[in-house]
Amino acid sequence: MVYPVAIPDGFQPCPKGVHCPSCKSKLIKKMPTEVTVSSIDPPGLDPPTNENDNTPSIDYAAIQTSLESARTANLLLQAMSFDAATRENNHDDDQQRPAPVSGVSYCPSCRVHVITDPCELTTLFDKVTNGDETAVESALRGRLYVCVSEDDVASLAHRKEMGEPACSYDIITPSSSNHKGNDFDYEFRHKIATKEMGRKITKGWKMTEVLCEECEMPCMINCNEEKECVVCPKLDAIRCKFTSGEGLPKFTLSMNPTEDSLFEIDEGDPVSLIIAEARRAIKGEHTPDASGCASGGVERAASAVSPGVCARSKVEEAKMFLQSKAKRDDKSKDGTAPLTLDPSNIENATSHPITTQGQVVDWDALLTTGRALFSQRIQEGWELSTDNCSGMHCKNTPLLSKEGEVPVCTVCSGSGTGMDGAYEAQKNEVKWEDLVSNGRVILTERLRQGWILSEENCNGVNCKGTPLTMAEDGTLSCVVCGGCGSGLDGAYAFLKSNNVVEAERALATQEISYLMSMGWMLRDSLCDKCDMPLVAQHVDSVDLCIMCGKNNPLNLMDNACFDENANEAAQRIQLGWRLGDASPLCATCGGVQMTPPNSMECGCINRACPMVLPEALVSTLALPSMMPETSQAIKPHSHQGTGSEVLKKMTDKLSIGRLLKDGLVPLMVCGAPDYADDQSALSDDMSIIRSTTTNALGAILARLDQAKYQLEVLNAQRQYSTEEVVMKQGEIAMLIEKLANAAVAMKEMEQIEARDPPMCM
Repeated sequence: MVYPVAIPDGFQPCPKGVHCPSCKSKLIKKMPTEVTVSSIDPPGLDPPTNENDNTPSIDYAAIQTSLESARTANLLLQAMSFDAATRENNHDDDQQRPAPVSGVSYCPSCRVHVITDPCELTTLFDKVTNGDETAVESALRGRLYVCVSEDDVASLAHRKEMGEPACSYDIITPSSSNHKGNDFDYEFRHKIATKEMGRKITKGWKMTEVLCEECEMPCMINCNEEKECVVCPKLDAIRCKFTSGEGLPKFTLSMNPTEDSLFEIDEGDPVSLIIAEARRAIKGEHTPDASGCASGGVERAASAVSPGVCARSKVEEAKMFLQSKAKRDDKSKDGTAPLTLDPSNIENATSHPITTQGQVVDWDALLTTGRALFSQRIQEGWELSTDNCSGMHCKNTPLLSKEGEVPVCTVCSGSGTGMDGAYEAQKNEVKWEDLVSNGRVILTERLRQGWILSEENCNGVNCKGTPLTMAEDGTLSCVVCGGCGSGLDGAYAFLKSNNVVEAERALATQEISYLMSMGWMLRDSLCDKCDMPLVAQHVDSVDLCIMCGKNNPLNLMDNACFDENANEAAQRIQLGWRLGDASPLCATCGGVQMTPPNSMECGCINRACPMVLPEALVSTLALPSMMPETSQAIKPHSHQGTGSEVLKKMTDKLSIGRLLKDGLVPLMVCGAPDYADDQSALSDDMSIIRSTTTNALGAILARLDQAKYQLEVLNAQRQYSTEEVVMKQGEIAMLIEKLANAAVAMKEMEQIEARDPPMCM
């Protein structure tokens, strides 16, 4: 509330009628006590002269030149340097306050000068010309507001936005100016740009490197390849709402309007105007005509509605009635009449009729009738709440209450939660008792099919701690709700209102646009969990999801492990394995996914991954230089392992045929004495045998440890033992026995090689 300040003696109101940009008080101007030149005479008129006057003559041409130069940015920069030098000084005493300068606009509340015309700036610098620098410094103490034309402040606005310390000032363009320039400060424009960029990106708009010439904010391109500024349309809407006065009561526009006034008031909607007027009445921000009834309660909100708005409201009601009647006539033929409210019964209705389950809801008709009902209830004295309805179809309609009752939404007739009223008609209620009964049958059937009971229970409230079942691929599922056990999916999905989803997406959009304004980049991919766009700080950085956090499932392995895994994949390709068609990398560990020969199952070959293929655990690899005899690269008849003395000795001591058949030891191809003329080939073959034996022994021992660990896990789950688990325990025990025999065979092979080296011919 701005209280009028008494005009001191010797002052008069500023003829321009402008207000102080800080306190909104009317400006005054000190009148000269002696004859001074306050304006420039029109050209062609000679100034009056007095021969007896000893005062120096005034050069009107020089003053005209000085006036033009005062409109330049250079002169204004000098004024700003004075302001920056004196602004930090605290002048609490009245004696240290800057003395008003005659001919310059002055705010008595803030006790600062406000430059509203270039002539006033010229007046200050004329004092500098006369040698009175102290007067100018005193006039510029505390704070200086410059309110001049747009041509003078173009360069100054750029300096201010760049944050130069010598330009800490406020620029206010004149209210009479039609220029669309920097009427709003940079922070306000940047905040609008951040929100609009995020919204338009989700709708398919593309960013450009072009800045708008008017607001210096980025431009974007829509799907029709049309370039548009993201801020100028919003700023134009603000100017139209607060300056045109079409259907909107007159009130003063502050230099930093809030976002509520930007996004909530719709000048084309009469009900929106009623809402804005009623809220201003509650907050004490009424127009002067309605300020006299500040203590009138709710009646003053209804009296503040202009006759034009009421007339338009009646026209809208008539249109709405005809539209709803036509829709009812069309739907009555099919017997599927939508949920609507007859406007003729508005005065007798307190809420919409109760709807039945599964009935179709016509939200367009409800929105129209709800706004008409809102207007009438305001006139009847209903109290306007500060909360809006959270329903996704109600479009933030304010809640109304009568005589202390629970606030009600006039659109959905609910309490504002978005879950009751008309929204109840769209819900398919879940019968949890039937789901629990069916879940028991499903559980029995799954156990027969080989599913395994997990140690975890479903977190759903209505599932009553049902144990989760695990499929062969490790997927967990609840037999009651059908979800993964989190209590948020499956049959619980409808409990998450759509307004919550929209709020999450709006928050993510705002965060994404903010990060993009800070230099982050937007990825082309989406998050696998929430389908939100991924962002990254730079090209090589980790992808980030605003909702889920880091999205980097393919870089879980370090470089050394990944190189080892890739080498193993190259060896398996030579044995007939194929890379995964859907995804070449595992989503769990980042390892290589492959498909074994004569199989359609694709899985990870990393032995440390929980999703590893059984074939990758049991089988070992042959080295790339030792291809099987079916290979086209090596075909000498001497490279057949059956003629090797080493293998013959091994066959005599241990039946290795069974181990080779089971794939527990590699099928090696080594040299034989047939190479009588090439001694180097035999020595190379034996070195390969030694390295192969050592590698195979290490792989067998590692697989033996894994088999022991799996057996311990199964033994620890005795409470969930089934026939399938017992069978798996027996298989693992047999596998351990085979691995132990294979390890003994490999050890004896090394001893034979060390004791009986091959003969050199």
